[in-house]
Amino acid sequence: MRHIERNTDVKIKCFKCGTQFTMDQMRMDPNGKNLICRNCLERKVPSRGLDDDSLSSRPFKANPQGLPKSSDAKSSDKIQYFCKACKYNFTRAAHIPVNSCPYCSNTGGIVKKGSSKSIVREVEDMMGDDE
Repeated sequence: MRHIERNTDVKIKCFKCGTQFTMDQMRMDPNGKNLICRNCLERKVPSRGLDDDSLSSRPFKANPQGLPKSSDAKSSDKIQYFCKACKYNFTRAAHIPVNSCPYCSNTGGIVKKGSSKSIVREVEDMMGDDE
């Protein structure tokens, strides 16, 4: 059995280009799964096999037909808040209770943001329709 004295004795094949390099020339690829040479890391080389990079070259449909836009659905389920203490704006899902600011942890100065029309409507609902 042969004894390996240093990392220059070991040659590893680059996952992208297939060329053999010493261990000191190899790096992990951006997805963290394979070893690639420094040359391939610095420049984009067409890969030999199927990996995540080849999937990203396929055309992507932003909104497939028949599906609602996610931003429209999500925006109606979220409530905007404002912290008076640190002036931090944030949003939370309607079903999550907000007791303190996620930035400064202040509990007393959290207010719901909204248009003046919605605020007036909320006040009228709280007071009741006596008029």
